[in-house]
Amino acid sequence: MTDFSYALSATPTAEPDWAMTSKQAARYLGVCEATLRAWRADGTGPRFFRSGPKLVRYRKADLDEWVATRFNVHSAEPKQAKQREVFDANR
Repeated sequence: MTDFSYALSATPTAEPDWAMTSKQAARYLGVCEATLRAWRADGTGPRFFRSGPKLVRYRKADLDEWVATRFNVHSAEPKQAKQREVFDANR
């Protein structure tokens, strides 16, 4: 009798996290594909790789890392700090 238990230990995934298309990555980030394309063009978006001339792919880990760098503690902090600097300079 053949033992196939090793085959059951690995759970196959339909979409590997290292090969997300632009459409999948845009959906994951909650933006449209055009926004993702613009970020790619100006270098402000998440890391990506080309698996061909027109085949752009994203890794989920890179998307998550990029999102983590986009968090702000509070949106008013930079503005308040700048206002304090201007106020202190005018004293």
